[in-house]
Amino acid sequence: MRKRQDTGGNTFMIPAKTDKVHVSNMSDSSLIETLSWFGQHSQSLYNIALCHFTDHQKIEEVFYQSILKTDKESSRFKRETSYEGWVTANFVHKCQELAGGGNREETEGTEELIAAIYQLKKQEKEAILLTYVKGISYDETAALLQINMDQLKALLATGIQSIRETIGEGPEFQGCQEFIPHYLTYLNRAMERSEKIDFEIHLYHCQNCQEDLATFQEVTLMLADLPKKQMPAAIWRRIKESVEETEKQRQQKRKKRRRFGLITASVFTVLIALGFITGIFASTYYALSEDDPELRYYLQENLGERLSLVAEDNGIKIKIKSVIADEYQTLVYYEIEDLEEENQYMMIYEDGVTVENEYQSLNSMIYPRYFMPDMESDLNKREKNVYHGKLSLRPLVKDSATINLNIRSLHQVTEEGSINYEYTQAAKGEWEFELPLTKQPSTEYTLDGSAEIDGTEVTFNTLTYAPTSTVLQYTVEGDPNMQRMYTYMIDHLEVDETVIQSDYYGSYYNSTHNNNGSITTESLFDPLLGAEANEMSIHFGSVHLSVTDSLTIPLDTIQEYPYTFEYADSTISIDNVQSKDATEITLSNYETENRSFDSLQYNVATENDAEITSMEMDGEGVIVDKNGKEYDIHNPTIPYEELVHPRHIRTVERTKYYGNNVKPTAIELYGYDSTKYLDDVVKVKINPAE
Repeated sequence: MRKRQDTGGNTFMIPAKTDKVHVSNMSDSSLIETLSWFGQHSQSLYNIALCHFTDHQKIEEVFYQSILKTDKESSRFKRETSYEGWVTANFVHKCQELAGGGNREETEGTEELIAAIYQLKKQEKEAILLTYVKGISYDETAALLQINMDQLKALLATGIQSIRETIGEGPEFQGCQEFIPHYLTYLNRAMERSEKIDFEIHLYHCQNCQEDLATFQEVTLMLADLPKKQMPAAIWRRIKESVEETEKQRQQKRKKRRRFGLITASVFTVLIALGFITGIFASTYYALSEDDPELRYYLQENLGERLSLVAEDNGIKIKIKSVIADEYQTLVYYEIEDLEEENQYMMIYEDGVTVENEYQSLNSMIYPRYFMPDMESDLNKREKNVYHGKLSLRPLVKDSATINLNIRSLHQVTEEGSINYEYTQAAKGEWEFELPLTKQPSTEYTLDGSAEIDGTEVTFNTLTYAPTSTVLQYTVEGDPNMQRMYTYMIDHLEVDETVIQSDYYGSYYNSTHNNNGSITTESLFDPLLGAEANEMSIHFGSVHLSVTDSLTIPLDTIQEYPYTFEYADSTISIDNVQSKDATEITLSNYETENRSFDSLQYNVATENDAEITSMEMDGEGVIVDKNGKEYDIHNPTIPYEELVHPRHIRTVERTKYYGNNVKPTAIELYGYDSTKYLDDVVKVKINPAE
């Protein structure tokens, strides 16, 4: 897995890189279409990202998250502005969220102007980037920022003043304050004739306004002529691979089923004991009236209330049984009944289910989780026309709110537990609910314990019990030279003899880079219902390494192909460098046993006069389990849920260039990604809550 941000200033996980996805329906995916759009506009967006970050990893993060967000929210595009403007505005917002309050390194020359843009206030920066760097009109920029024209001009004016003061010792702004708003209108040649005459008369008599206007013009020209930097091929390649892997995992989730194992026998023992202590009548009532054992626990513990909201349309009745909300997610427990046929349907948040007032009430920085169909539960085996499920929504922003849940389509679930995504099998209709939500509190416990895991010191900080999740926070000592980045995969926790599995499909993963080079990480696990203990065992499964190791292979000295070279304790072959319709470079290494790397981070340099019209990067690979067994990555029957921390190993790396005078000069290796299996078990002490 690779780190990606998903909350403001924090870092989340991105699927580990695999080979290019070759599934037939991938081309029809809206996510891949969104990826293609970003590829066509990558240069302008890359320059906007440079105004926020110098770290390439951060740039990859902002592209990845923006692509997912654009695909997720494309149905909300109202065409009140251009699609390009809408996407760019969202991209700028995401840049600002991930940049947080950190400082951008300042350098001279072109970087000095970029650094000056970075220092602007939030809305000033948005206005400057959209208007001058991206070139969007005043009217559309104002609409995108949801402000009027006067407010936009004021932001642009103060932004330009700030930039001029930051980049040099130019004259101070001493012009007449009442005429400053007219500078931009005049320079944009949008001033009405009568106003233009009056303004020019004033300019003729006011030396200060003349100087101010000249300075404004100078800065706007600098912004418009900001040299465009080409995004390095390696950055776009990693972004593309991460998005394609995300899409592939989505497809895999739709085919897999997950056995229900959340409530264990020990939890039921705790529930029975709590029932006698906290109230036998309430416990008995919920035991008799609620068949879902998980929801029953929440109701018994007063963590939610029975709603019994019902809506019916097109022969299908949906019942919302209850809603459980905390700081990590909002769980909606529902029942869907097909009144006319024997079909079972489920809700999918990304397809047919939306929250009308989501961004006013729910935390837009945390993505909902995904729950596979649970056809093994007793509830879903009872009747062939009734399905009991749960839907994850984003967590609440405030302590309470009422949200409007709109459902427009449902997806049929097969007896085998897969989802039928054919349009003809989707149930269409209109089901709407008002859901009252109250955020339930969580309890944080401090931990005592540390260990050396794979040669790196790991300190365990806190364990948080929330109604719907368990969150472990720990700190990994950093490499001062940033030559190695460690990401640990924890298999499960064991608390009071209760095994808590990592959230296999969860998307909440938080990682923060500290000033001393260390990384503080939060890992998400299933909820710990009712168990209490003084000690916990942490079972590690694997560690993902991102290793910096530079090597340049000049191509002009190679006489014959294939050409081999040593890198990362492996022999890598350059199989061919050819020019037909395209110039193609292929790297290969088919050895998977004891191989130290999963995939390479590299770029192919070309001569300066190359006229590149487009570029493709793809490859081939296999999936290798912990026992070394290989699986064809294109085989749809791979039992992913049965594999323990599988490695996605690339065997072929391929780069194609299309254009004129394209002559590769060198292969520039930056580093590689690697996965190592672990069997470390660490015991830590859980301190009582304060």
